[in-house]
Amino acid sequence: MDVAKGIGVVLLFILTVAFLAIIGAYPVMWAVNYLINPDFLGRVFTTTHFGFWDAFALNWLAGALIKGTSYSSSSK
Repeated sequence: MDVAKGIGVVLLFILTVAFLAIIGAYPVMWAVNYLINPDFLGRVFTTTHFGFWDAFALNWLAGALIKGTSYSSSSK
């Protein structure tokens, strides 16, 4: 019974991460495709259309590069 519960927790974690990735990638894809000039996209990214996986990678890269770190100190 414990193995089944563990597999369920891992599966739930994977599905949650996938769902959050999709929720994060679609606004980036929309913003790049509809708010940025296609001529600019063609010069910078050599394409005029940004797909889902391009947006996912850009979202991941931005999150990795601009990640906020917070350090808390327990001493007063």
